[in-house]
Amino acid sequence: MSVTGSTVRYRAAIICASDRCFQGLREDASSPIIAEMLTGQGYEITATVMLPDEYEALQKTMANIANEGSADLIVTTGGTGLAPRDITPEATAAVIDRAVPGIPEAMRAESMKITPHGMLSRGIAGIRKRTLIINLPGSPKAVKENLSYFCPRFYNATHLHYTIHTHMQRIFLIGYMGVGKTTLGKALADRTGLSFIDLDLFIEGRYRKTIRQIFEAEGEEAFREIERKALHEVAEFEDIILSTGGGTPCFFDNMTYMNRVGTTVYLKASPEALTERIALGKQSRPTVRHLDGEALHAFVRKALTHRTPYYERAHHVFDVERLVNDNDTDDAAHRLQQLLYGHGERR
Repeated sequence: MSVTGSTVRYRAAIICASDRCFQGLREDASSPIIAEMLTGQGYEITATVMLPDEYEALQKTMANIANEGSADLIVTTGGTGLAPRDITPEATAAVIDRAVPGIPEAMRAESMKITPHGMLSRGIAGIRKRTLIINLPGSPKAVKENLSYFCPRFYNATHLHYTIHTHMQRIFLIGYMGVGKTTLGKALADRTGLSFIDLDLFIEGRYRKTIRQIFEAEGEEAFREIERKALHEVAEFEDIILSTGGGTPCFFDNMTYMNRVGTTVYLKASPEALTERIALGKQSRPTVRHLDGEALHAFVRKALTHRTPYYERAHHVFDVERLVNDNDTDDAAHRLQQLLYGHGERR
């Protein structure tokens, strides 16, 4: 899923299963139809893959796409009939965590209005992690007939699945150190009833070491890997507000991952405001405790130049230039709640 303003755009991957198409003996006429019709419904096509009718290849490809989270919807075409090498449903069944039998049942019912051969399609549908997988026949005519009826329903099914798993259940607060992620996160948690988690404190509790001690003993590269694993672990929790480390969004695919599984909010303040706040508690921050005045300001400006492009990929940018006292925090928490929920109440 990608977000532009308030518009949600879902991502789809297409897999064509056909020995003859894979060998170049026949043109794949179905995948372009699927791409055109899904694009017309607002989907972004992230991948189109051609595979032979091979169980392991199909299984591995579907699993990889779902595990990586690179598509909200996988549509396969081909391999749903009665021929010995038509094994797409079997490969799909091995991949999915849960079946969604209503989709293929409705698909076959609709097909049988056109031809009694529709009952012979063995396609299935199901969910792996947060990706919906649907099998379509290989015939371009059958693909078009099914999609003409199901395209809007695919979008609704994807949206419902996304809503159940991710919509407003996980809020990630990102931004530079000293911006107020913990302070504002706790205030927002009090207002919404969500649980608040500080990622750094979660890591310290798990490893029984401070972040500084982990940095000194393991180095930054090892710490960032620890941080990534902790992020993925915590992101499995539901109904949480997570305050990330200042550098968390800038490593691996952390920003893409957070955008996919929850709602990200970039808490933004000027270098001047951040410098002032950091100076008040810099002794607890090993990277800056030796810096004063202009040196500290220059350090913050340089760091923001590098990190801002990552921060600005968040779903929302929220101004926290003024976050000095309890009244400022209460006001900011109220405004953020309105931004996220519309009317100041949790949805």
